[in-house]
Amino acid sequence: NPGLGHDYLQQHLSGDSLAGNLLSRDGSTALILVRLVRPAAQQIVARQVGEIIAKFAGPERIYAIGDPIVAQAIDEGIQSDLRTLLPLALTLILVGFFASFRTLRGMLLPLLVILLSIVWTLGLMAYLEFQLNVVTSAIPILLVAVASSYGIHVIHRFNGETSGGERAIRRVLQRLGPAVILTGITSAIGMLTLLLFRIHSVREFGLFAAAGIFFATLLATVLIPAILALLKPPRQRRHRERKKRFGGTSILLGLGAFSLRYRRLMLLVAVLLMAGSVVGVQRIRLGIDPVELFPAEHPFQQASRVFNERFSGWRYFDIMVEGPEAGALKSPSFLKSITAFQQAAGSLQKVGSTRSPVDVLGEIQASKTPVSEQGMEALFQGLRGENSWVDQDLRRARIAVLITTSDHEEQRVLYRRLQDLARTCFAADYRIEFGGTVLLWIAG
Repeated sequence: NPGLGHDYLQQHLSGDSLAGNLLSRDGSTALILVRLVRPAAQQIVARQVGEIIAKFAGPERIYAIGDPIVAQAIDEGIQSDLRTLLPLALTLILVGFFASFRTLRGMLLPLLVILLSIVWTLGLMAYLEFQLNVVTSAIPILLVAVASSYGIHVIHRFNGETSGGERAIRRVLQRLGPAVILTGITSAIGMLTLLLFRIHSVREFGLFAAAGIFFATLLATVLIPAILALLKPPRQRRHRERKKRFGGTSILLGLGAFSLRYRRLMLLVAVLLMAGSVVGVQRIRLGIDPVELFPAEHPFQQASRVFNERFSGWRYFDIMVEGPEAGALKSPSFLKSITAFQQAAGSLQKVGSTRSPVDVLGEIQASKTPVSEQGMEALFQGLRGENSWVDQDLRRARIAVLITTSDHEEQRVLYRRLQDLARTCFAADYRIEFGGTVLLWIAG
């Protein structure tokens, strides 16, 4: 509003309610908050926000960030990666098939197992109404590697047969079938152990990766033998010539002889590698921040930097504090505890700002506007409801803590510090629970 004037803006920029929250401290950037009143599809929200930005784009730069925007950006990244990586992986695996077999059947039959395994697995996910996420998006690439091996074993064994038809297939399945089936079962069971994780995306990955391995095992032991039974066996002379040209056997035999000759050295190297691995495992960092999933020039990265540098950040902890009884929020001691917690939390590094029902009450008091008992009750009523600051019986209050860091180790340290502060500021009979977007990415 041009009528407000420069002096008015300068006066109000110094207040904590605006500076760093709705306006940057240098006055160059303004923030518009949009709250969704009901659940909405992230694709629709992201698309509509993009249309609004395009409509009002001008000399000013407009940045958008928030849970729907982040989720949509991740989904678009997953789709882009799959469109690039899956064809690349299939191309490389075809080159490997050609180098191994030099026949059309040796290329197409394992490829058929891979493609059907991927299609069946993704079809099962769609039928059960599961969506691809950051973790489960790796399943197609995983199946390219895993599903190809089962078909390769069956075809290689069939190529060693001197005759074709059902008899050759029976011999192949009798000698190789149990090993392939047992390998598939143990691999699927290994994936199913991921169901013990608390993180839903990891559990989904384990479930559908196991399903994909099962499909690949089934296809390798049923579909490939059925097709091979209709084909003639390859000419043995050419098959032996290809093996000689390949030279892989001689290389493997040479490596085996070297290991046996210098077995003590090999054992020492293995022990050193194991010791190094133990040290490395202890340095693994748990958790991930969604910003790290994108390159530095991505719009999401740029928006995140703007919100962290000019405002109080966009990631937040939600702390729910529950009093011992209904109406506890009307108690001065409860409100003083919330204030003490906010002041202590606000002094921590990487904490941009805090917000709670006390801030709203403080702003009313600062305005020196007299509020009757009925007016105070109406004020509390306005703070109630879904996604609000207090619950219906005024027993629970929500405190939001905005942070300005993208490093999940720093986020983890802040989480522990805030837990310690909560235990210090609130009495033992108060119940405290943490939530918010930060916990989604530092879980584990």
